Amino acid sequence: MPILSFPCPKCNEYNHVDYTDYEPEEAVKENKGFFEEWNCKCGKKMKTVVWVAVVDDDEQELITTV
Repeated sequence: MPILSFPCPKCNEYNHVDYTDYEPEEAVKENKGFFEEWNCKCGKKMKTVVWVAVVDDDEQELITTV
């Protein structure tokens, strides 16, 4: 899974979210998505929206995330 980089809307400091800590197969099995919450260095609170993984069940490979 990729690392998402984006600027803070308040101070323009770049933040990074690493989704490699998640198992996409678990998201599919549990029929739920995941989201992250964190604070920028400037104190701005942010969170991602819920995301969902699509997995090829036969090959056990990640197809895409939405």
